[in-house]
Amino acid sequence: MRIDTDRGDPDVAVSYGYGRLPFDFGVSLFRQAAPSGQSPYVEQRIGVTSGISYALPSEFDSNAFALSYSLYRFDGTIPAVTSADPEDPIAPRPQRGQIGAATVGWAFSNAQAYTHSIGAERGFALSLYATAAAPPLASDFTLYTFGYSATDYLPMPWARHHTIALHASASMILGDYPRRGVFANGGFSDTPLLNSITLGTLQSPFVLRGYPPGAFRGDQYHLYNAEYRFPVVNVDRGFSTLPLFFHRVTGAFFADYGGAFYDLDPHDWTDKFHLGVGAELWIELTVGYFLNPMIRLGYAHGVDDAASTPGGQTYTVISVPF
Repeated sequence: MRIDTDRGDPDVAVSYGYGRLPFDFGVSLFRQAAPSGQSPYVEQRIGVTSGISYALPSEFDSNAFALSYSLYRFDGTIPAVTSADPEDPIAPRPQRGQIGAATVGWAFSNAQAYTHSIGAERGFALSLYATAAAPPLASDFTLYTFGYSATDYLPMPWARHHTIALHASASMILGDYPRRGVFANGGFSDTPLLNSITLGTLQSPFVLRGYPPGAFRGDQYHLYNAEYRFPVVNVDRGFSTLPLFFHRVTGAFFADYGGAFYDLDPHDWTDKFHLGVGAELWIELTVGYFLNPMIRLGYAHGVDDAASTPGGQTYTVISVPF
């Protein structure tokens, strides 16, 4: 349970899992409250998700299959008006309704990592998923989502643990759901480092660095990342028994290319895609004996793009490599 001290509005989730069947089973109940973008409304979601998953591991690769169903209602409450001005615009009524959706997914991986690898060092991973929401599934709207994610790791022959990591992902959404601009591309969020460590919140590694967070939105997105990773120094030292231990420092040069949008003109599609390049230092720590954050210090610059962060983007975040 999480309580927003500004609103006093709790987010609550209860989950249960059972893993002694030939497949794994899970169910969760949740209640979420968050600004919907229609200020000053706060949208509330109450729902349930249940699903099964089945894994087929082998010696050097694995396949996993998943099937789930989610049902939730969303609405917003109109705040009480303490003063009225006849010149004020009339606020729109918050959107409300119910979504019932089934999701099926498949994932394959033969990626391998070793003791001093920087993430995975060789191999390939691929995942596919599709989601459908329609009236037969107890949904007020139709909603169809398709997506994939693929990564490839190429060890370099000239030095140990030097790796090129490549990633590609895309997703699109169709249907009459009123808020279909659910995908966003952009850089890392500016989150206080201490809060990220103490709360254990990690930022996604699939970002478009050099641009503000959520700079591009739409009902489809495409993202391509390339990183050259290399070790800098293995520290493996702490200070006596103090709760801080330094593992190692590694580096990465990267290029990100992608965007999120509603419509794509096949004759001028490059206007929807954006390029960011830069470099990072990754510091691996153990804090408080059991927290293992990876601190990423980076600089990114959008290439010849007015939408990029002016003067480039510097950041310090907690994230993991893809």
